[in-house]
Amino acid sequence: MLCSGTVRNRGQLLAAYMIVYYLGTVAGQLLVSKLSTELLSVIPWVTSLVFCAVLPLVFTRVSASSEPAEAAPGRIWPMMRRRSSRLGINGFIISGIVLGSLYGLMLLYLLHQGMSDANVG
Repeated sequence: MLCSGTVRNRGQLLAAYMIVYYLGTVAGQLLVSKLSTELLSVIPWVTSLVFCAVLPLVFTRVSASSEPAEAAPGRIWPMMRRRSSRLGINGFIISGIVLGSLYGLMLLYLLHQGMSDANVG
């Protein structure tokens, strides 16, 4: 997604991705309580959703960039030395800690409150 965008529209692409991601999460949670969760009734829906999710990648053009890379991919220390990237790196670390704690511990908390597995799901 970011390879197909320009420097000016990468923020918009990321925002659109996050909106679709969270709307899909909400819709999925609502559908779990309304639809049957038997395996044979879920497989066609999941297969079609995965196909629809991969379909935009088939039509996306990614051109090889002739610009040299500033640092080796996967190295966080060269990025930390850049002052402009510190806010983003700190943001994703803090949001990962907060969201990971909420997603992991909220379920355990609700189970200890006496809610059934179906209601927690």
